[in-house]
Amino acid sequence: MDAAILKAKAIALKELGDDTFYGLPYTERIKEKATSLADKLGAQKTTVILASYLHAISTKDRQSTSVESSDKASLILKRIGCPDELRIQVTKIIMLSDPKNWDTSKRPKTIEEKIFYDAKASEDISSIGLIRLIISLKEQNLKDEEMIGSIDNFIKEKYGSLFFDKTKNMIEYDYRLVTEFVTNAKKQGDVL
Repeated sequence: MDAAILKAKAIALKELGDDTFYGLPYTERIKEKATSLADKLGAQKTTVILASYLHAISTKDRQSTSVESSDKASLILKRIGCPDELRIQVTKIIMLSDPKNWDTSKRPKTIEEKIFYDAKASEDISSIGLIRLIISLKEQNLKDEEMIGSIDNFIKEKYGSLFFDKTKNMIEYDYRLVTEFVTNAKKQGDVL
């Protein structure tokens, strides 16, 4: 499966570019977190690596949903000759990376689905993830107190939704930095 991973990485670079916030570096950070967790938890790495590279392909405009990303990833995996079973696993992982797609029957169940969710969520609450969130909130023209409240809720929700204590341990430093930023922003009454 190394060939599929290399092709997926090349496609991610071509489609997303090398932008730190939304490009290949973003997918690489998620891949590193996912493979680290997979190693610690004894999970299969190929699916989380492919999901890492392909989950953001259709989100270059940052408006696409994980369902749309999953559909595009499925087409890409089919085109590069990925076996159907692996293609289905990867596309399900991508779809379930957004809790909006969860209901009583659709929730991350496999260890790989949970690992990818945790890797993506931990990237969202990292220092770089915080900057991405602030940029997104600024584009919505929110008042500073609304932004601070949104950031605080987002961080608490993401951190609270993590599946594994190993993930929390892995991101402890980043989480403390981000929560200190929010605490200071609340005291000062502004974000930037």
